[in-house]
Amino acid sequence: MRVIEQSIAATVVFLMVDSTSHITGINGVTPAVKLSKAGGAGATATGAVTAVDATNNPGWYKITLSTTETNTLGDLVLSATATGADPTDRLLVVELATLSNVDTEVDAIKAKTDNLPASPAAVGSNMGTVVSVTSGVTLASNQDIRNITGTLPNVTLAATQGSYAPAKAGDAMNLTSAYDAAKTAASQASVSAIPTDPLLASDARLNNLDTTISSRNATDPPTVAAIDAALSAAHGVGSWVDSGATNLAGIATAANVTASQAAVIAAMPAAPPTAAAIDTQLSATHGAGLWLAGGGGGYTAVDHNTGGTDNLRYTTAAGVGIDNGSIMAYVATAYAAGDFSNPVGATTTNSDGRWSAPLLLDAGVAYTLIFYKQGGYQITTVEVTP
Repeated sequence: MRVIEQSIAATVVFLMVDSTSHITGINGVTPAVKLSKAGGAGATATGAVTAVDATNNPGWYKITLSTTETNTLGDLVLSATATGADPTDRLLVVELATLSNVDTEVDAIKAKTDNLPASPAAVGSNMGTVVSVTSGVTLASNQDIRNITGTLPNVTLAATQGSYAPAKAGDAMNLTSAYDAAKTAASQASVSAIPTDPLLASDARLNNLDTTISSRNATDPPTVAAIDAALSAAHGVGSWVDSGATNLAGIATAANVTASQAAVIAAMPAAPPTAAAIDTQLSATHGAGLWLAGGGGGYTAVDHNTGGTDNLRYTTAAGVGIDNGSIMAYVATAYAAGDFSNPVGATTTNSDGRWSAPLLLDAGVAYTLIFYKQGGYQITTVEVTP
C-alpha cells in the first residue's frame, strides 16, 4: 500500500501480466485506468499511461495522478485493464499533507513578518500618515489627511493644514472655472426641453409613429382567389399534371419536348412489372430455388436438430447455450488434408446456442463442422453426412 499526500500530483506504477501465462509482464498494451476515491464510483483517470522501461522492466506502466484525483482523503483504488493482459489493481491511501508542506507554509508567513520593525514605535513618536481615526486624536500641523478613511469623531485639526485654514460650517467656497463652464452648458432651456413623461399614452408623438408604420402596409396581401386566378391565367385552368401512360403520350407530343426525349418517353412501359415477371427473370438469370439461405451451396438443410433434437446445439460442458458462436462447414477430406481456405458454409448461434440459420449442404457428402467463439472457447469439430 502506498501513501499519497492530499491534493499533490503523484506518479504511480503498476504491473500488467500476460493473460496466457498469468506470470510474465506484457509490453505493448494500452491499459485503461479507472480510479475510485474513498469508495466512490470509478472514473477514468485523466493522465496518460506510458511504459516504465520495456527492456529492463517489462510489463510495468506508470501514470501521473492529478491534484484533483488525489484531493479526497481515504482509500484511492487504481484498476487497470488491457486486451491480452490480466486486470490489475493497486490500493493507495490519501493522507493529509506532511511536515514538508507545513514548512513551506511557515516559510511563507516568515517572509511577511520579516518586514515588520524590530521593535514597536515609542509613545509620542511620529507615526507618519494617519490612515484611519477612531476618537480622541489631534492632528499635528501640516499633517496629511488625504488618506484618512472612515468617520472622524473628536478629531481636532491644527490652525493650518498645508497653508490652508481648515474649513468649518458657514465658510464660503469658491467654485473652479471648470464648474462654471459646465453650469453654462447646462442651460435652463435645455433642461426644460426634457419631457416629464416621455412616450406615454398621452404623448402626441406616438400618433406620428403609428402613421409612419401604417404607411408601410398600405397594400393588402392577395387573397387565395386572386392567387388562383393569376396562376390559371399563366399556366392554364384545371389540373396541370395527369397520371398514367396517357399523360406521357401528351408530354411526348408537347411542343417543348425534343424528338430524343419523346423517344425515351415512348419506350417507357405502360405499367410496372408484376412480381411473377420479376421472379421469372431472376430465376432465368440466377437459377430457381433457394439462393444460399444460411450459407452453403447444396439443397439439404443442416442445423442444430440434425441427428436429433438439439443434437448439434452449441453449449458449454454444463449444457449452457453459447451465444454468438461461429459454425463453419468444410468438406471432410479437404479439412483432413489441412485445407482450411474454402469453407462451404457458415452460420452463428443465438443466445441459447441454437443455430441462427441452417447450412445447405449436399446429401451424401461427409462434412467437418467446426464450432468456436473468438476469445471464449476453443475449436470443437463434429463430422456429419446429410
